[in-house]
Parts: sequence; structure tokens; C-alpha cells
Amino acid sequence: MRYQTRFDKPLEQELQRYLESLINDLALELIRTRFDFDSAVHNARKLIKELRALLRLLKPACHEAHDDLLQTLRTTAHALAPYRDCFVMLNAWTRFAAALPSHPDIDKISAFIQEEAERVPAPDREHTQKLLQETNCELLKHKDLLQQRPWSAEIDADWLSSRLARLYRRGQNEFQRVQGGIDAEDRHELRKRLKDLMYALRVIKPAWNKSLRRLHNGLKKVTEGLGDANDLNLLEHAVADTDVSGREQIRLELCAAQQALWEKADQQAARRFADTDAKFNDLIHKRIS
Repeated sequence: MRYQTRFDKPLEQELQRYLESLINDLALELIRTRFDFDSAVHNARKLIKELRALLRLLKPACHEAHDDLLQTLRTTAHALAPYRDCFVMLNAWTRFAAALPSHPDIDKISAFIQEEAERVPAPDREHTQKLLQETNCELLKHKDLLQQRPWSAEIDADWLSSRLARLYRRGQNEFQRVQGGIDAEDRHELRKRLKDLMYALRVIKPAWNKSLRRLHNGLKKVTEGLGDANDLNLLEHAVADTDVSGREQIRLELCAAQQALWEKADQQAARRFADTDAKFNDLIHKRIS
């Protein structure tokens, strides 16, 4: 169970315990891949994203060894990505096709999508297991290092508030940059910035008020919607590559569905970023001081 940060204790100590808790959770899932591979890999991918976001949040107070851990996590995430990619196109198409009006070429395109999914080479599970064992060793080594010398700089409420406000500002700026746009890469970058803020907010979960809870839950909805839109973007390119005569109509339907998700995400994000980063900083500081 994730450690719950206590704000009646020294903040440096509490962030160390939170980071150790996240490392423990990930290490457990990596061990569990030996017995329940698919489920454990799914959980491990989410934990890796959260741990990377936390290390980025704490980076100015981290020793250089944290950079080594970030690189290890980046390599592991890259190795695990194919285990999702080989299923995502087929699953996204199944959901989309179920809501699609009757179309004479739907079965032909479904067959093509199925063939494309099956054509993806199966990842080397044995090699992946070896990599996960190495990652686990690095996690445990890092945990030992963290216990010996946790931080390279002082961490207090002012410091943490400013770091969270920085993430809020980055998310807000990225949203304002891409709002109303139709570039899938821009939307993907926005999703990453918002996830960093969402995961960072979990560090102070015991101090949430209604406003912070709404912000976290809103960010979760926005990032999920942007993820669904990204899956549709992959499908759009796959459909465009077929030689089915009716592909253009279906491609346009995919574009319309993707656009609808982007518009909904814009509406949700606009409500979440109504404050200035200075006001957000003050709110965080009051909650954790």
C-alpha cells in the first residue's frame, strides 16, 4: 500500500518514505511478472510512469544517482511498451467499430486490423524477464542509497510548493499552446505534462481539499481522453494504409471521433487551469505547511 505523506513530520523524511514506498511497489510488480506476467506488466508500466514523474519533481534535490535510475526506468518502459502496443490497435478498433454506423467495408477493414495485430512480432519474454530482474536490482540499490544520503538540498514546504507550481505552470502553458489544435504529437506532449502534474499531486494526497481533488480527478479524465484519442490516431493511419475502397469514409469517422475527444479534453482542461500558478502555489503552501 502506498505510503501516505504526513505533514506533521519533517518533509525530507516523508518524501524519502514516499519514494521508497513507490520503489517497493514497483519491485513487487517486477517480481510478480514471473507468476502473472500480463497483469504485472500492466501495473509495472503505470508505476514506472509515476516513479519517473516523482523523480522529475524532486530532481533539484536529488543526487546524480537518481539520473541513473531515471535512465534504467526509461529503458525498462521502452522494453515493456510492445506488450501494450500489440493489443491496443485491435482493442481500439473493436470499441470504435461497435459504435460505427453500418458500413459495407467494415468487415474487410476489421480483417485487415486483425492481420496487422497478428503480424506484430511477439516480444522476447525471456529477454524481458532478464531485463526486469536487472531493473529490480537497480531499484534495491537505489533504495539503499536513498537511505544513506537521501537529498542533496534542503526540502521544505516552500520548495515543494514551488516545484508543484512549476508543474502546474508547465501544464497550463502546454495546454494554452495546443488548445484547439489538431496535431496528434502536440496532444501527446500535453498528455505527458498533465500526467506529471497528476502523479505529483498524489504525493500530497493527505493534504488535498476539494479543489485539489477536483484538479487531480480532472487531470485523470483529460489524460484518459487524450490517450483514447491517440489510439484512434494510430487506427486512422492503419486504415489509410489499406486498399479497401471505403477506407476514406471510415478514416474521416476516426478523425471526427478523435476531434470530439480533443474538444472534450480542452473543455475539461480549461476548467482545471483557471488559476494562476501563483495562486496555485499559495494553495499548496497553505495545505502542506
